[in-house]
Amino acid sequence: MLKKAEKYRNRFVALKPYFSSFGFKLFIFIGAALTALIGIGTYYNISMQEKQLIDEVLIGADNIAGTVKYSTRNYMLENTKEKVQETIDYIAKQSDEIETIRIFDKRGVISKSTVPGEIGDAIDISAEQCAVCHAGGAPLEDIEISDRARISKSKSGEGRVVSLTQAIYNEEGCYLMCHDHHPRDKKVLGLFDITMSLSDVDNKIAGIKRHLIILGVSSFIAIMTALAAMLYYFLIRPMTALLGGVRDVSAGNYNTRVPVYASDEFGRLSHSFNRMAEKLRKESGYRSFLTYDTVAPEIVNGDSISKRSPIAPGYVGRDPESGSTFEDIYSRINDETHMKLVRSVKLASLGQLSAGIAHEINNPLTAVLSYSSLLLERVEGEKEKKWLSVVVDETKRCRNIVAGLLEFSRQSTPEKTQTKINDVILRAISLVENQESFHNIKILKDLAPDLPELNVDRGQMHQVFMNLLINSADAMKGIGTVSVESRLSVVESKVAPPRSFVEVSFTDTGCGVPAENLERLFDPFFTTKGPTEGTGLGLSICFGIVKRHNGDITVKSVVGQGSKFCVKLPAEGVANA
Repeated sequence: MLKKAEKYRNRFVALKPYFSSFGFKLFIFIGAALTALIGIGTYYNISMQEKQLIDEVLIGADNIAGTVKYSTRNYMLENTKEKVQETIDYIAKQSDEIETIRIFDKRGVISKSTVPGEIGDAIDISAEQCAVCHAGGAPLEDIEISDRARISKSKSGEGRVVSLTQAIYNEEGCYLMCHDHHPRDKKVLGLFDITMSLSDVDNKIAGIKRHLIILGVSSFIAIMTALAAMLYYFLIRPMTALLGGVRDVSAGNYNTRVPVYASDEFGRLSHSFNRMAEKLRKESGYRSFLTYDTVAPEIVNGDSISKRSPIAPGYVGRDPESGSTFEDIYSRINDETHMKLVRSVKLASLGQLSAGIAHEINNPLTAVLSYSSLLLERVEGEKEKKWLSVVVDETKRCRNIVAGLLEFSRQSTPEKTQTKINDVILRAISLVENQESFHNIKILKDLAPDLPELNVDRGQMHQVFMNLLINSADAMKGIGTVSVESRLSVVESKVAPPRSFVEVSFTDTGCGVPAENLERLFDPFFTTKGPTEGTGLGLSICFGIVKRHNGDITVKSVVGQGSKFCVKLPAEGVANA
C-alpha cells in the first residue's frame, strides 16, 4: 500500500511543473469559464422549455374549464344538479391528465366534484383556491391566467399537478331567473377548479434535460480537446523548446538551436534566440582565441589541456571559419598588442618630452618678450617701432602656443571648475588655426553666447576639442571647411524632470567614415590611418574624458560628404531653472 502511494506521489511530483505552467492555468481558466457559460445556457434553456410546456397545459386547462362552464350552463339555469355532475364526470374521463374538476359556490363550498367524497366540504378564504382573489380584502373579478394557476405536489406524492380556477359570473339569464338567490349586483357566483397532472410535462422536461446535458458535456469535451491541442502546439511546445534552449545556453552550450514551429510571435522569438545563440557562439570562440595558450599543459582524465585554455579535449586547434590555427591567431594578436603598447608608451613619453620642451622654450620666450617690449617703448623711429611690434606680436603668439601646449600635455589629477565652454573652444581653435595643416581649412564658428558655465576640467575638455579638430583636418587632407557649433538643448521626459545639455559639434567636409567602422571608431588602437600617421588612441581618449564628465560623444558620417562629432555635456542646475 505504501509503495503504491509512493508511486502516485512520484507521478504527481513529475507533473507538478505542468500544473504550475501558464498553459495549464489558461486551460483551467477557459474550462471554468466555458463550464459556467454552458451551465447558465443549459439552465436558461430548460427553464424556458418548462415554462412553455406549463403555459400550454394552463391554456388547455383553461379551455377545459370554459368547456365545462358552457356545457353545464343550461343545467345550472334549470337547476338540474344531476346533469351538471354527469357532465363534469364525463369530461374528466376524456383525458388521463385531468385529475379533478370541482365547482365551488359563492360560500366556498364544493357543490360538484369528480371526487364524490369532497362534495359539501367548505374551504377557508385563505386556501390556495381563494387566496389569489381575496388577497386584498374585496374579491377580484378579473384575473390573468398565470395568476389563477398554482403548481403543487399530487396527493399521491409521485408527481406535480397544476390547478387552475375560472370564475362563474352572474349572467343576465341567471339573475333574471334566480333573482332571489343571485342578486343583480353580485358579479361572481362561484368558480371552477380543474387539477391536471404534469407527469407528461415532467417527462418531457427530464428528456430535454438529458439531451441538453449530453449536448453540453459533448460540446465541453470537444471544445476543451481542441483548446488543449491548440495550447500544446502553439504555446506549450514552443515555450518548452525556448526554456530548453535557455537552459542550454546558460550551461554554456552555444550550439543549441530552438526549432521554429510557426511564424507567429513565438516563431519570431525563436528566430531571435537562435541569432543570439549564434552571436554568443562566435563571441565565445573569439574569447577562446584570446585565451588559448599551449604552454604549461596539465593532464586531466588522461587528456592534455592547457591551464589557461577553455577549449575542450580533442579540439583540433583550428578556427573552422578562418582556417588558421589557434597558435597562429594567438601569435598574431600578441604581436599586434605588443606593437600598440609600444606606441602607447612612445606617445606617453612624447607627451612628457613635449611638456618639458615647451617649459624650456617658455623661459627664453619670456626674456625675448620682455626686452622687445622695453625696446618698443624707447625707440622713436617709425620703421623700428614697426619691426619691434612684429617681434612682440609674434613672441606673444609663440607664448600662447607654448601655454596651450603645456595645458594640453599636463598630467595632473582632473580638477573640475566652473568653465565657459566657449572659451575652451576658442582657445583650441586659436592653437590649431595657425598650424600648417589648417592653412587651407576654413573654420566656421557658431557659438551660442548665453551658454551656462559647466563644471568640467578645462585642460581635458581642451584636449578633446583639439583632438576632434585635428581629426577633421586629417579627414579633409588639409583642404575643406570645419563648422564648430555650440548650443543649449533640453531633453524632456514624462517620468523625470527635464535635463539640459550643452552640445558642441564639429562638422567637417572630409572623406567620411564607412558604416562598418562606426561602431569601432572609439575603440582603443583602432585607426584607419597609416602606421606612421596615427595611434588609434585619440578618439578613445576623448570618449573616456567625456564619459568621466557624465556626458556623451556621438558621430554621424556619410562617405564622401563628411562627419559630424557631437559632444554632449550636462548643464547642472539649468533644467529646472
